[in-house]
Order: sequence, then C-alpha cells, then structure tokens
Amino acid sequence: MRLLPEICGYKPGDEKEILELFTRVFGKKRSMEHWRWENKENPRGESEFALLKDDGREGNRIKGHLCLHPFLLQAGGKQLMAGQRINLMLDKEYRGQSYFGKMFAHLLESGRKKGMLFTYGFPNAQSFKALRKVYNAKELGEIPRFVKFYDGFKAARHFLGNRLVAFVAGCFLQVLLGMKKKRTAKSEGVFEVTKFDSRFDELWQKAGQGLHVATVRDSVYLDWRYGRSARDYKIWAFAEEDGSISGYLVLLVEKEIGHIIDLLALEDSEALPALLGRAEAYCKDRCHTLSCWCLDRGQVSSVLQKHGFMRIRSPNRLVFANLDCPAGLEEILLDYNNWYITMGDSDYK
Repeated sequence: MRLLPEICGYKPGDEKEILELFTRVFGKKRSMEHWRWENKENPRGESEFALLKDDGREGNRIKGHLCLHPFLLQAGGKQLMAGQRINLMLDKEYRGQSYFGKMFAHLLESGRKKGMLFTYGFPNAQSFKALRKVYNAKELGEIPRFVKFYDGFKAARHFLGNRLVAFVAGCFLQVLLGMKKKRTAKSEGVFEVTKFDSRFDELWQKAGQGLHVATVRDSVYLDWRYGRSARDYKIWAFAEEDGSISGYLVLLVEKEIGHIIDLLALEDSEALPALLGRAEAYCKDRCHTLSCWCLDRGQVSSVLQKHGFMRIRSPNRLVFANLDCPAGLEEILLDYNNWYITMGDSDYK
C-alpha cells in the first residue's frame, strides 16, 4: 500500500533535496552556502519549515516547501518577532490538492511555538488568493514601485511585451528624457561601506524613532543581510562632519536594472539626496532603469519624485496574518500607512 504524502518539519540533511526542488520549480540553482546563510545564519533565529514529503516516490522525497523567515520588527514602540513567508514550492503533480493550506497551517503552528506574533509577506495577486483561502490573511495595500529611466527604448522593451507598443513607448520616453532638466548629482560626504560598525546602531536608534512599523536595522542585522550576502551589493553611507552616519543606501544591479534594495536616512540631514545622487551616478551608464520600493508618502517618496522618479503599477501587496497579537498592536500593524518598507524587507533580492 502506497503511503500518502505527509507534512513535516525540517531535519538536518533535507537541504540537499530542498535545493533540488528549488531548481525544478524555479529553473535555476541556489548554492548550499546561500541556503545556510538565509536559513541558519540569520541573527534573528533559524527559519521554520513545512515540507511535503512523499516516501512512496523514489529519488527526491521532498515535493513541497514553505518557510517562515524570522524578522525582528519595531511596532508600537516595542520590538517583536515575526515571520515572513518565503520560498513556496510545489512540484507540478502536487499542485491544486490543498497541500499549500496544510503546509501553511503547519508553519503557523511552528511560528507560534517560536514566539512569532504575526506573519507578513509580499505575494502577487494569484498567491494572495490562495493564501486568503487557507487563512484569514489581510491585504494592507500595494507596495509602490518608483522608477527612473535612463534609456527609453530598453526600458520600454523590458516593461512592455508588445513590440510595437514598446517601440512607441520607447520613442515617447526618449523624447521625455531629452526634455527633462539634467540634475547635478551632489554626493559629497558619501563613502562606500565595507563594515557595519556601531555608527549604524546609532543611526537606527535615531531614525527608528520616527518609524511606526519597520524591520530593526541594527548593525548585526545589516551585516548579515547585506555584508555577508553572496549578492554583489553596492553599499554607501553619508558621513556628517563629526564622523557620525546620517544615512545609508544599498544598491543591486541586475540585467541593466538598478534596484535600490534598502535605504534609511535622518530627515534633518542631506543624506538622502546625496546617497540617491551617488546611486544615480553609478547606474547612469550601467542601467536603463533605476527602481525603488517605497510607500507613496513621507521624505523618501518626495525626494525620489524630485529626482525624476515616477510611480508605476506593482504586482506586489503587503499581506498580514495575525498569530498572537493583542488587539491594540494588531490595530497598529493593520494600518498600511504605519509601515516602512523597502525591497530589502522581502526575499526578492
């Protein structure tokens, strides 16, 4: 009699089959070093897993995977543990059979036991429909994407599928780019970061006071998330005359698109315009587009728009699910305008 697939947690050694599943589902390879960095070396704790195992099949037994990545967030003046849902994977023959819901239920129970008060993530519309069916998840709002184009034709071909439409749009963008006044990028005081020292803790203590809901960006977290990552991030910070840091920016360039992965700056400093100027100078001859996730409010979106960025539609949504939050705290977390979000808060880059 053939055994039915079961939902279970992670056991040492499962990572080999998890990576094989990743290759089958996404069509690309991920290294063992990357897997350990993401799931075992996180200073906030090890990831929680829900695996679909089919012992009745030969070879790779792991047919499904879902992960809760632990994050430390500041909300309502307190530091809270939360889990972000990442890396949903199911082999084709196991899709549409309610396994996602069972995996998610298993994961939520694991998260509760680990002291996670809520989960959040950035699914597209299709993934959110599935998520809403299996749990009372709430969509808080779209994650806006601001872009600045440097080559209208290349940008149009990237964002638009239809060749004729892309050509017409490219012509329009090229004309528009030619009409726009060129800004002089001022980046005095900006330096490249090779180490996240105690000055970044001081920056977070100051800048974090004005943020209602945000990932705790201390030096330990920043060193793990960006300093020790295998990705080729460019990291800059802005130094004041006394040597203190009043802002930083993390950039990743992939396939001629520059992604502003993370940024944080004090509102009463020149850090944000200077850091953005350095990022633009770096991307100008390397990219056709510079992109940034940012809620459409506050200092960051204002400075982006002054630098010629425009908001475009985004497929990603901020989705929240309560595990053990008290009512007062849940009210704060359910307010979309309370969140400070960058692409670095996701697992996209």
